[in-house]
Amino acid sequence: MAEKPAERGAVRAQRVRLAIGAMNPATHQAIDSAVRLAADGEGRIDCLFVEDVELFRAASLPLTREFGVATSAGRRFEQQDLVVALRQQAARARQAVERAAHAARLGVSFEVTRGSLLEEALRHAGADDLLVVAAAGLDLDESAPVRGPAAARASTLLALVESLPADSALLRAALRAVPGASLAIWAAGEAARSAASVDAMCLLLEHELGRPLHRVPGGAAPDVGSIVAALSQSRARLLALPRETLAALAGELGWCLRRRSAVLVATPRGAAR
Repeated sequence: MAEKPAERGAVRAQRVRLAIGAMNPATHQAIDSAVRLAADGEGRIDCLFVEDVELFRAASLPLTREFGVATSAGRRFEQQDLVVALRQQAARARQAVERAAHAARLGVSFEVTRGSLLEEALRHAGADDLLVVAAAGLDLDESAPVRGPAAARASTLLALVESLPADSALLRAALRAVPGASLAIWAAGEAARSAASVDAMCLLLEHELGRPLHRVPGGAAPDVGSIVAALSQSRARLLALPRETLAALAGELGWCLRRRSAVLVATPRGAAR
């Protein structure tokens, strides 16, 4: 019997580090992806809720005002208001994560911290953890939830491949996290200089998946500008990339994802395949 594409060489992770900062459609997608990855490894989900430090900096400014739908008159926005709102968000997030983990019979933990989402996710993750991060940008409409099989089929997953065969584990994790997504591969750096290897990998995946893959032109070493451009070109809401690349670009990428929402899946190089 032929092996299913998500099973052959699947990443066996003992723990998935899930990082979120609010409850929105990207968060629900990230929770679903984290559950799939953790269930594949019979492991656990350790969730980190990150209170965005920039929100507290904005709330401390004397000109910051809060406006309600019932009145055009603004009132002084106090930091305590932000603390209460974030506690409510964290409580909702904890309920959602624990409900999903328990349904899949996974271990789960939940922690709250304050800082920048990507940087805190990396700081709290173990060396061999898979990272799943929900970055909710200003373009995300909470009234249009993106979850379930239909949402996965409508999603495009952009996988950043820099080194072969080392990044094969990244592709397997990405396919496991969002099995119904349309897959676009962006070869950069060393992988871009080995067109034959990338072509062979794409042909293999197309055969396994039974559907064509998209290719996004790469070439140079990845930077934040090229990643954002590739996301736009492929119309992707999901990004898979090596953890080393995420760590190198976390600060600047975090700022860009404030404007454009995405779910990130990041694996360490050399993870078991």
